[in-house]
Amino acid sequence: IYWIAMVLLTGCGNNAQETEKHSFIAIVGNHAGSFVPRYVSAQSSIMQTCQSQGNVCIIVADGSPYLATGGVINIPAQPSNLSKKKLASIYESQSNQLMTLMQTSYARTAEVDLLKALTLCAREANSSQFSTGSDIYIYDAGVDTVNLNMTKLNLERMDVDTVVSTLLEENMIPDLSSLGTLQWYNLGDTDYDLSNAQAEGLKKLWTAIIEAGGGQVCFHTDPSTTPFEVELPYVSSIPDTSKVIDWSAEVSVD
Repeated sequence: IYWIAMVLLTGCGNNAQETEKHSFIAIVGNHAGSFVPRYVSAQSSIMQTCQSQGNVCIIVADGSPYLATGGVINIPAQPSNLSKKKLASIYESQSNQLMTLMQTSYARTAEVDLLKALTLCAREANSSQFSTGSDIYIYDAGVDTVNLNMTKLNLERMDVDTVVSTLLEENMIPDLSSLGTLQWYNLGDTDYDLSNAQAEGLKKLWTAIIEAGGGQVCFHTDPSTTPFEVELPYVSSIPDTSKVIDWSAEVSVD
């Protein structure tokens, strides 16, 4: 990861292109309990970011979400005397490195605190480094096992309004009002069976949470069945509906 950051951050000139910066933020769910996300959908946005010398932030969703490379990556300006062919080669190299970074930034801590990852995303997106706006992508199955503790939620019958009200009372929903539409991929793509009703419950809950924070979300279907080839920290799974507590009347958020 270190060498990727160093290459991207090293520039030879200070002549940025006369275009508004296009920046990119992603929450990546490279953790147990899910399949390898298909990141190909981010290629266009990442290329635009490289071409406009924008900023990049990769957030890894695990039990203690963190920023890959330790912080925001600033794409450097290139010398003004480079040919179009050379510039295209540089941008392609930068884009490929960022795609590799997304694919290889793995979970370090057990469980998944996706709500905290979303909060971290909002913090970065509202910082001065992303003042010109950014595309925000989420690649995750959507199973939060920490703050929302979905292992105890009956996703088929839960009262979404009650869950959201509890989160609002605890001030746990971040301000998403200035982030634009979040592009979410791989929701429900767990490496164990979820019923259609459970998957729909995930969608309803995250939609309600994001809208309560003033944001919008668009879910995309691009399923993956590729397992991770590395050992990852443990993540609890959602049990069969018949084995979970019915929280439809009363919800407790850990």
